[in-house]
Amino acid sequence: AGDPVQAALWGLLRTARTEYPERTIRLLDLDEAASPETTARALFSTGEPELAVIGGRVTAPRLVRVSAADASERVVLDPERTVLVTGGTGELGRELAEHLVRHHGVRHLVLTSRQGEAAPGAADVCSALVAAGAESVRIEACDVADREQIATVVNGLGGALGSVFHLAAVLDDGLLAGQSAERFARVLAPKA
Repeated sequence: AGDPVQAALWGLLRTARTEYPERTIRLLDLDEAASPETTARALFSTGEPELAVIGGRVTAPRLVRVSAADASERVVLDPERTVLVTGGTGELGRELAEHLVRHHGVRHLVLTSRQGEAAPGAADVCSALVAAGAESVRIEACDVADREQIATVVNGLGGALGSVFHLAAVLDDGLLAGQSAERFARVLAPKA
């Protein structure tokens, strides 16, 4: 848990499991105390594709529906702090930014994209967010795969940064069998 390298590997293996359903691909998260017996039981006694053996307990991931009241209590954003949305001018970034303004009271946003203000529809995004209740919206040109560029954006916020929503991505769809190291690196760069 909390290891970005492992998370990326799990995502890749989930993709492989989807693309090659005839193969048995299981993901198992073990802590240091996991015994061979518990591990074997976890692997062979369930049909679960993903398991964790932590503290001797075997668990499987599940989505659980929560009430709207419970969900809103879990996410508290300080309306006086700035929210940074990477990939903020893309479709998902725009939707999230508007949701944050309308439903979480966010008033100050910085949206990044590789094209910045030159991104298609960037001015419309700013106008829509201000109309929804935002007090300040900035769009910054920033390739998040470039450490210096993202550091400049973050440092430019001073102590005002409250939250980061990382949505930046490079889209280059293809099956694993058709991937090259170059394509994989280009797609992974903004996420890593």
